[in-house]
Amino acid sequence: GIFLLSAAFGAVLGDLETYFSDMELLQAFLPQDGSGTLTDEFISFLIKIMSIFSIIPAVMSILKLKKDENRGYMENFYSRAITRNKIMGNSLFLAIILSFVNQAVIGLGLYLGSANVLEQSLDLSNIMSDVFVYIPAIWVVIGIGVLLVGILPKRSIIAWLYIVFMFIVLYLGNLLDFPEWLIDLSTFSHVPSVTVDKINWESIIVLSILSGILMAIGFVGYNKRDLEQN
Repeated sequence: GIFLLSAAFGAVLGDLETYFSDMELLQAFLPQDGSGTLTDEFISFLIKIMSIFSIIPAVMSILKLKKDENRGYMENFYSRAITRNKIMGNSLFLAIILSFVNQAVIGLGLYLGSANVLEQSLDLSNIMSDVFVYIPAIWVVIGIGVLLVGILPKRSIIAWLYIVFMFIVLYLGNLLDFPEWLIDLSTFSHVPSVTVDKINWESIIVLSILSGILMAIGFVGYNKRDLEQN
């Protein structure tokens, strides 16, 4: 599904400059710094939107742990000589793998979808760089899921609310002129576009460290909390 949606978006890039350059509503969704062409900024915007979609299955793999626990499915594991770190680690490992796979699918979909509609085809390496630069920001959201399952299992819905918040900020932030502090609460607002800007390695490192801290706290809490909470 993510691949087909990305390919469909890629297929409209050929007519973007011709038909949409004078549409103020479309341009209101895009960055207003003028640092790239309309096509570059639109690609960056698409990658952000699709990256938010790709977070969903990764977070599902984490929150499913608590869901299965509530349903009593985990009792068989907890009664055996299996550490909680291994149980949580398996879910986290799947989420990390999904973050890479989904981002790769987004890049491949955009590239293949645009291959026959652009006079000068997109550079695959640039597209892949632009999608993978969101990995640390995605890990922060995964870390929030791990933290909630480990510390506040009854509040795991916060992870979904945060994803919705990220989508609203990205989709309507420029249009509704959200305050800067509100936009900065989204991890994606700290990720530079490789297509339009230069990579800010400082923000990438900070996001990676933050995700690690959230995950570590979640693991500690998961090892200590009462697993019978519902």
